[in-house]
Amino acid sequence: MIESAVVASGRMPDVSSLRTHLRVVSDAAEPLQRRITNLSNAVERFRPFGFTRTFELLYSATGASPGKWTPEQLDVAARLIDDAHASWAARVREEQQRAREAKRQPGYRPLSRDQLVDAWWDEYASFPGNRALWNLTDE
Repeated sequence: MIESAVVASGRMPDVSSLRTHLRVVSDAAEPLQRRITNLSNAVERFRPFGFTRTFELLYSATGASPGKWTPEQLDVAARLIDDAHASWAARVREEQQRAREAKRQPGYRPLSRDQLVDAWWDEYASFPGNRALWNLTDE
């Protein structure tokens, strides 16, 4: 399967994890362009607001602009993505536990992916600190 992907695209597919990309983004020893590319790869893997909107919010929260990042701005962006992802992962684990316990009950219906995302977002965005970090406003 990987071979066919290589033949079709002419290169190996990127199978790195979100954490791997964030580690490169935060590594001051890495060239700046590699850090920027890895931020984009990280956002491809976890985009809490959609790809484009997540970047717009990262630009706003860090003061960066498309393609123009400082090392400090990249560090802030990596922390924002990592924090949001940790919150998301914790919410998913909680829901999995709740589902394991509830599925024995009559009439059990698991949350849909959209319901899970909405529940996480309501919880995550309800904290003023998160809203301020992401520069979110009530639009």
